[in-house]
Amino acid sequence: MQYSKAKMTLNGKAKKRLGHETYLETRSDGSIAVRYHNTDVVTINPDGTYELRAGVWFTPTTKKRINQYSPARVYQQNFDWYIWTPQGPVEFKNGIRVDESGNVCKEAVNV
Repeated sequence: MQYSKAKMTLNGKAKKRLGHETYLETRSDGSIAVRYHNTDVVTINPDGTYELRAGVWFTPTTKKRINQYSPARVYQQNFDWYIWTPQGPVEFKNGIRVDESGNVCKEAVNV
């Protein structure tokens, strides 16, 4: 979900339900978060980057929400999570950032 679409979906509200235990919420810094249970799994920043988090919940549904609401493609192999990029897989870490194409931002690789 792009920032402009997230803003339009909120339609001036601070919070909107997207699905089971999943909400779109505005943040004081201008970003918009997709919150699943108590974790902001995707934070959509005004600059077009996305911050991804699983918290401590590396579950299929958390992964599904990240893939559904961000341009990243997260997959699991041997219990570890990775983000697929054209240059190869990058290990998923809480707080990792991707751009609008789903590519991991250089400054985020060592998160």
